[in-house]
Amino acid sequence: MLFLGVLWAGTSPAAPEQVTGVVFRDSNRNGVRDTDEEGIAGVAVTNGQQVTRTERDGSYSLPTREPMTVSVVKPAGYRVPVDDQNVPQFHYIHMPEGTPEHVQQYPGIEPTGSLPDSLDFPLYRAENKKEFRILVLGDLQPTNHREVTYLREVVAEELNEAEGAFAIALGDIVGDTLSLYPRVQKVMGRMGLPVYYVPGNHDANMDAKGREHQHDTFMRTFGPTHYSFNVGKVHFVVLNSVEWNGENYRGKLGDRQLRWLRNDLSVVPEDHLIVLNMHIGLLGWYDGVKGPAGVSDRRKLYEIVKGRDVLALVGHSHVVELFETGDSVPGWRPRTPEDGSETLPFPQIHAGALCGGWWSGPADESGVPLSYQKDGSPKGYMVFTFNGTEYSARYRAAGRPKDRSMHVSLDYPNRDYARLAGVLSPERADKTSIVVNFFCGSQNSPVWFRVDDGPRVQMERSPRAVDPFGRRAADERVHPVRAMHVWKADLPDDLALGTHIIRVTARDMFGQPHHGTKLVEISSAQH
Repeated sequence: MLFLGVLWAGTSPAAPEQVTGVVFRDSNRNGVRDTDEEGIAGVAVTNGQQVTRTERDGSYSLPTREPMTVSVVKPAGYRVPVDDQNVPQFHYIHMPEGTPEHVQQYPGIEPTGSLPDSLDFPLYRAENKKEFRILVLGDLQPTNHREVTYLREVVAEELNEAEGAFAIALGDIVGDTLSLYPRVQKVMGRMGLPVYYVPGNHDANMDAKGREHQHDTFMRTFGPTHYSFNVGKVHFVVLNSVEWNGENYRGKLGDRQLRWLRNDLSVVPEDHLIVLNMHIGLLGWYDGVKGPAGVSDRRKLYEIVKGRDVLALVGHSHVVELFETGDSVPGWRPRTPEDGSETLPFPQIHAGALCGGWWSGPADESGVPLSYQKDGSPKGYMVFTFNGTEYSARYRAAGRPKDRSMHVSLDYPNRDYARLAGVLSPERADKTSIVVNFFCGSQNSPVWFRVDDGPRVQMERSPRAVDPFGRRAADERVHPVRAMHVWKADLPDDLALGTHIIRVTARDMFGQPHHGTKLVEISSAQH
């Protein structure tokens, strides 16, 4: 049973019709409201459906539901306590009977019994920063202890001293083996940052009969499956976009969660940025190519956030995809004329996967698999910088230089360039393409190349192309796919014999510059 800051003043013999308590400033940080600690007015508190604000004395009252999770919506300028593994503690799970007996493969929620007379939540004062950074981590997804060790090495090498206000893990915290949660939690806690967790499809209790108890083990370990908190002028919302029916899953938010979202946003100022965090995305380039997927009730979400400044952060697909407002993907069509065009009404960013292509492929010098993803991008994570309601992001390739943001390859038709020993004859050069896989490229990103001191030439986006580098790096677990962020151009056919340098420059959707290089050797000798 997860709870923090609960003042046990006795228990009621029967469940009350209202849950009541106080949100207070915990000056001595002992988790209990002492007599000299004042309540905090105007703080949002939710029972997972309704949302209220605290009175002048910090008190609140909400209808009781069974089961329910009561949580405080952290206001800007405050922090919530964290446990020993840096998991934020801001909620109380009320499940009087506990997890049903049919959910027994992994431990669920123990019976919580009656509600306490006063359910109190502590908050700590913190600087209300306008500018801050966060880490966004897609699918960690270890399936066994060996892969947890890989995760540990990535955390130790990349994230142990990472700068940021907090991290968000976008679901698939493990790969179906929920018994790995305690060790994963310890590994992630080593980052030294609060880590907010999102439920994924591989985090589900697969012996659950439906959505209501599908993430009980997740909740036991990490907390609620939908919640929100504020930092500066940014309102972060975690949503559960996975629905398990006892046999398989699909992307869906559900009416109950959407009602909560509407209530949650009703107390958020109109001038705030709304950042939605979920596992299965609303739509995706890769998912669109193979057929309609994503969140089935996304149009209801669009209606709820209509008119707001919104950004969606998602995982699940093991690709890096940056969508701008108005972007669409192949394969998506409106079902009826009334549906309108199938385009995104706000930006959505697939943050890639920290496990890459499921911890696969040859190992690097640390013994961790290189694990390239389906779109040819390396395993990694994203770093977001917020300044007020403005934001920018960069993809960090784990185990690679921080400025590594693209692959520059040469592609010779009907023959792998790598097998040519890196040398082209003048005849082959005439049939060779420059291929750039720009991980953070969006549909409108400009990409240029120049050879030596020659003129700068704009490249053409080629969304039906497969990155040659990714094709070579693939193994039996990862099948290369057409990526939305591939650009191509013909290699100049007048290159003199000798070695030449190809320099590539690109700009992402935030206007940030990115660079890459590739050497090419032209020789008349046989290789």
